[in-house]
Amino acid sequence: MHAGGKNQFQNESGFTGLQPAFYKGRRKSFGTGFCHVSADNVALSAPPFRHHHPRGFRMHKDPEVVVTKQRTLHTYSELWHASKCVLDVGLAEPDGCSRQFLSSALLTAFCFEAYMNHLGAKYLPVWKALERLSPLEKMEMLCHEFDVKFPHGMGGRPLQTVDKLFRFRNAIAHGKTMDLNYKTKAMTVKNYQAEHEKMLLADWEVLITNSEFAQRAREDVQAVLTKLHEASGEDDLLFSYGASLHSSTLVIS
Repeated sequence: MHAGGKNQFQNESGFTGLQPAFYKGRRKSFGTGFCHVSADNVALSAPPFRHHHPRGFRMHKDPEVVVTKQRTLHTYSELWHASKCVLDVGLAEPDGCSRQFLSSALLTAFCFEAYMNHLGAKYLPVWKALERLSPLEKMEMLCHEFDVKFPHGMGGRPLQTVDKLFRFRNAIAHGKTMDLNYKTKAMTVKNYQAEHEKMLLADWEVLITNSEFAQRAREDVQAVLTKLHEASGEDDLLFSYGASLHSSTLVIS
């Protein structure tokens, strides 16, 4: 049953909708139809009804849309920003936040190695053969490739901190049960209490009793990565997140 125009119909329940129609160059929206847009035209189709359709009316299948996605992920950037997020939580409430400082330092170490892999894979054709090197050995290869020098070497910042960071990282990554022994001290009844209550700590635990090590690790890792980044001539900003491309294509048959 037609009502009000050749593109409208009324079903048995009295609902008025649209017959499928094709419109060129403009958006159209009538009733409860759905619009699918391309560069030049729009296909409008009526929604499916559960009631019987008028005689002669034929439902059309919704047009197909093909979705594609592509993303370049800079893992080192994600780890760098995660390190800061965790550190900020610890700095906001330092008491009892040794786990936050531990997590931040570890993420900073992971970021350092991920950046070595990023730069090496991009500029050294033989990088796959070098992937089993330690992070510090990878850094030495890249410093040689880009003629990057640090005046104090491993005897001063920033490389001294980076070396300490990876000894810390290895102690955690290859953690073992340890028996810690205290060197006996003779004290008086007036001053023994504070010493008695101190917890015995492993070397790596000492580094996370406050935020100092985690903060210094970030400062010195950033210093190293900045020099390598500038020497390599990278186009992206250091610690950029990468790029993502999403596209949808309407298929009209």
